[in-house]
Amino acid sequence: MIGLITDFGTKDSYVGEMKGVIYSIHRQGIIVDITHDIPPGDIEAAAFCLERCWKSFPEKTVFCGVIDPGVGTCRNAIMGKSRGIYFVGPDNGLFSYLFPPHQVKLIPDHLTRKSPGNTFQGRDLFAVAAAHLDDQQDNFLNSQGISYSGQLVNLNTTPLPKVMWIDNFGNAILSIKPEHFPNSSPKFCLNWGSYSFSEIYPNYQALTPHQVGLVIGGSGYLELAARNNCAAEILKINRGDILDVRN
Repeated sequence: MIGLITDFGTKDSYVGEMKGVIYSIHRQGIIVDITHDIPPGDIEAAAFCLERCWKSFPEKTVFCGVIDPGVGTCRNAIMGKSRGIYFVGPDNGLFSYLFPPHQVKLIPDHLTRKSPGNTFQGRDLFAVAAAHLDDQQDNFLNSQGISYSGQLVNLNTTPLPKVMWIDNFGNAILSIKPEHFPNSSPKFCLNWGSYSFSEIYPNYQALTPHQVGLVIGGSGYLELAARNNCAAEILKINRGDILDVRN
């Protein structure tokens, strides 16, 4: 199984071309679209989405990530294995939280599709490598390892209440989990403008109409949500905004 995550959107043929290359190499493969709506070049958002979803996939899934503002430059093209899953993509921090550095491999030069240019490596390199990796996994990883660049995307190494993602329902997903939010302290709260949040609700229906509150999302992160409404619009909050923490 290959899980695709890109910033390509679906207006153009780019995602379809990647899938065509994969099926040309590995016709029996299964492709799952994680999302193609990552904001262009937003490595942090993509890393966060992968961190949230990878545990829902079976072992030996190959995650092919193409959020690659450095496409065609000297940055490495990498593959590897961690926690029973595989990954393919650029060495730019996208897979920071999925693997230890010693399991990184450099994609061999022969796994490159002929192309008139070097600006579509999602199709011409990463799709090729993902197809071969899905088809030949353990043997394919016998290639020479390299040192990971050390580029990391820090998602939640400190409990900063940052808006990491706004989903299709308008829920603002934060970078913190319930263990960072001590319910035992009634004076502890998150603040955004005139709004304060000091209680975690068990589900969306527990909120009163037009109320915005903290709910534990399906991935374990806290969300600012509104019952049958768009919390992000009510709060006028955007991805990347940081809430204030007060005791």
